[in-house]
Amino acid sequence: MIPTSLSLVKYFTLLFATVMPVPRWNTLEAGDAAIRALAERHQKPNSPFCKTPGCSLKHEVLGEYELPYKTHRAYLIVTASKDPQRKCQTCGPALSFLEFTVSRQMWRVTHSDFAVTEWGQAGEPFDDGITVDALGYDVPAIFAARRGTDKDGSRTTTEIYARLAGGFRLVASIPTGYRENAGTAWEAEISTDPTQGPIWDLVVESSGTEGGRTFSKRERYHFNGSKYELSPRTPMPAAAPGVARWDSVGARRQVLAALETQSKKPNDPICEIQASGVPGQTPEPGYKCSLQHQVLSESDLPYKTRRAKVVIAGSWDQGHNCDGCGVSLSFFEFTVGQRRWQLAHSDFGVGEWGQDGKPNSLPITVGTLGDEVVCVNADVGSTHQGISGTTTDIYARLGQGFRHVGGIPTYYDNSSLTQGGEVATTWYANWTLDPHPARLHDLIVKTAGTDCGASSKPGCRFSRTERYHFNGQEYVLVEQ
Repeated sequence: MIPTSLSLVKYFTLLFATVMPVPRWNTLEAGDAAIRALAERHQKPNSPFCKTPGCSLKHEVLGEYELPYKTHRAYLIVTASKDPQRKCQTCGPALSFLEFTVSRQMWRVTHSDFAVTEWGQAGEPFDDGITVDALGYDVPAIFAARRGTDKDGSRTTTEIYARLAGGFRLVASIPTGYRENAGTAWEAEISTDPTQGPIWDLVVESSGTEGGRTFSKRERYHFNGSKYELSPRTPMPAAAPGVARWDSVGARRQVLAALETQSKKPNDPICEIQASGVPGQTPEPGYKCSLQHQVLSESDLPYKTRRAKVVIAGSWDQGHNCDGCGVSLSFFEFTVGQRRWQLAHSDFGVGEWGQDGKPNSLPITVGTLGDEVVCVNADVGSTHQGISGTTTDIYARLGQGFRHVGGIPTYYDNSSLTQGGEVATTWYANWTLDPHPARLHDLIVKTAGTDCGASSKPGCRFSRTERYHFNGQEYVLVEQ
């Protein structure tokens, strides 16, 4: 009996029911959804973005953050909206906060706070200074550092926006830095005291020089139901070790700056990939790339011994026309040092990902291949002459950096070529690790679907299990 399309759907649903993951977060799709939401809001009456009637806006994604909820997963996209025609040296673009949660098995914008505040100078956002932390159980907050300079010196104020019932709103504005030309200079760090009520107290530790003397002090701010206020002098707990908060905005600016610097160097591996129609060929002598860069994703790296993140960027050459070519991938690893996130390692032009000079729409994920061996998995989808397929390219963090160690076919479909009662070849695969003493574990790939060339069962259904082993250079299929 030939299975109908409905029975095939039921078959695959039942087959993978126990391994279906929660929808994977996709940075590019979320960014596009955020920009669409901003444009739609601007088209409605009383646009909160405009200071003058009929302003023309330019939106950009500044960063993304996983919100520290205890009861569910959620992500935050922070955007900046600016009017290029507005001339104001002390003004910045409007910040908006868009919250994504899973709804009907998809990541969707489920809450938006548009044009909450201006952040930046001369129409441009600051280079860094936005982090996220918890202010209580299921109370995330955004910390936005705002800097200003005048004839006497510079000062920094950190504004805190708590996610309360109606959305993100300003609950505190705390001085966190001052540098005077006459010599006074101090900085402050904000931490939380989780022992104090449903919305925690803030502990502010300041240190520096003032009036020719060094000083340090610790102050407590308490939430009064509406905002934080400085508490009277009370016994203060011993200072807890500071926890570095991730600054997505600052990390992305560092990554893009590093790519710009790299593109000016001779023998740039990114240009070598982009300037050739065939991967591996060198560009013609004298050819200069005109590269554009974009952050594709940022993820926690699952090391056991340290905190680390990877920011992945794609680069493409505007003068290069190649239908089968994608963007060049570069990986940037950030670790915590001296209580701050720092760019610790960069790998430029590690691989290619996408088609028509654009990145894939499929998500990039991270995982492990062994004890303290992390990896990046990039699904590469393609369609050619009616056949669709997906391969997962695996990049392992080995020795001096990330490098490609294998590609695992995970999807195949030629149904668009079949006619009449012909059964299409359609299969899906997923892979897991087989832990064993080797540093890089074997991959166990389970495939199931329909293939009349490989199965004589009713409906041509089949399933198989294969093993891939790392031979020191790459993963290879182990013959059974």
